[in-house]
Amino acid sequence: MPSGQGARGLIGAFKAVDQALARHDAGPVTVIDDRRVERVLKVKAKTLHLGVGNYCWFSDPGKALCLKIAGTPDAAEPLLGMCDSARCPQATTTPSTGRSEPNMRATLGPSFSATPDSPSLNGPEPR
Repeated sequence: MPSGQGARGLIGAFKAVDQALARHDAGPVTVIDDRRVERVLKVKAKTLHLGVGNYCWFSDPGKALCLKIAGTPDAAEPLLGMCDSARCPQATTTPSTGRSEPNMRATLGPSFSATPDSPSLNGPEPR
């Protein structure tokens, strides 16, 4: 489970998806319902920024503590190097083991794509 100030909102977003899926008939595929769930997940995934020790779910720049501290409230992206995941309402902390990109790919599925400049966030892969 995610932790940090942003965890409650993140968990709530995924609970909403779970509730939508629970209402979904397990029978034949219903394109409208499946697409609606996919849209909800894509919107949430677009706000994800991977940091070294946290995930930033940058959905509201006005709430971003890093932008407030830097005095750049109109920035289009968070300042991950300034992230204080213990105080920012949009941050969740990352697991301490494993690599972050594969973990997020496993969580968000094939729609997750890391940018070419995304570092190996938690060091080398375990042997």
